[in-house]
Amino acid sequence: MIDVFLARQIITMNSAIPEASASAVRAGPIRDGGILHGLSPWLIRHEHRIIDQFSEQVMVPGFIDPHLHPAMAAVILPMHFVTAMPWSLPWGDVPASLTPEAFDAEMRRIAKEAAEELLIVWGHHDL
Repeated sequence: MIDVFLARQIITMNSAIPEASASAVRAGPIRDGGILHGLSPWLIRHEHRIIDQFSEQVMVPGFIDPHLHPAMAAVILPMHFVTAMPWSLPWGDVPASLTPEAFDAEMRRIAKEAAEELLIVWGHHDL
């Protein structure tokens, strides 16, 4: 069975066909995308159903950011960071701490600045 999802716009993340309005899915993976008429080779040969519940929506099928999840961001982003590489965050820059001494100095600075906050520390990583 092929499920054909219709949408106002489907962002394919494929430079050859950057946008579509129909996406054919069979047994999990996306098999093809484009316009509904262009999917006819699939639809002629296979049983299918048209799913139009997203016909007025914009879809980005299969897009999953496996590195950062919203719940994780809600917990982690308000924290202080001590890292072995310099980071540029929206609220400021984090300097690199490359030695145990630099790590300790940055932790003392954070502890003084955030005296009323709970600090959780994993420790220096010797990269």
